[in-house]
Amino acid sequence: MLFPSLPSLSALLLVASLFGSSAPAALARSIPEVNKNVARGAEADRWTNGQRLAAGLPPHAPRKLKRATPTEPNVAKRHVPSPSPSPAAFANLHVAVTETRTGRIEARTVADDASLGFVRLSSSGVSLGSDGADVTFTTSGSTPFSIATTEESPLYLGGSGTSAIATGTTRTATLSSVPATSPHARPMATGGESAIWTLDAASQKLVPYWVNPDGSHPKTTLAYSTTDGALLLTGDIDAYNQAHPSAPLVEAALYYVGN
Repeated sequence: MLFPSLPSLSALLLVASLFGSSAPAALARSIPEVNKNVARGAEADRWTNGQRLAAGLPPHAPRKLKRATPTEPNVAKRHVPSPSPSPAAFANLHVAVTETRTGRIEARTVADDASLGFVRLSSSGVSLGSDGADVTFTTSGSTPFSIATTEESPLYLGGSGTSAIATGTTRTATLSSVPATSPHARPMATGGESAIWTLDAASQKLVPYWVNPDGSHPKTTLAYSTTDGALLLTGDIDAYNQAHPSAPLVEAALYYVGN
């Protein structure tokens, strides 16, 4: 077996030591001169792991990535408006059984039960007169229903508009001829709502329940305009009258009158 001579072995060891130390030396040279003696601090936090090891510092700690879950407090939760009127809305209502009725509708004032006339429904809107046209509707418990004329191409009595009515606001929806809608439908799609009525079986009073564009069911009051004779749906008659003192509203109600 051949062995290298002593001078050759020394040369090999020298070359190995030079190559082995070249990487740390290069990393050390990459550290800014002013920071070579810095052991800790904000500047060292920005170094690469190679620079930190060359300066005698430990590598950066592994980063922990956190994924939000629905149970964490910072995750927004979706709130959906109630799809139907609250039970309190029907607290004093004698719910009618499922039955189809045909007859007329009379409007009266709430304060003194004075007749305002019978409802006449046409393509141009609602008017009141001494005699009204027949309408038909089908009750089904507390589910809101539509009121339609008995013609071959029926018209539907409902609220026209897309207003969000509420206590403290002056916004209204006008009682008029509207496209047919399903119960609890919002007004945005058609610009009105037809399936807003329930019947109190004891008094035969037709009670409206408007649905706001956000799907909420506000307290709904039927009102009569003393200036133009229009029937309106509002959330606050007092707020409206304060804003329109020269054109006040009075609370009204609709009643089913059989043939």
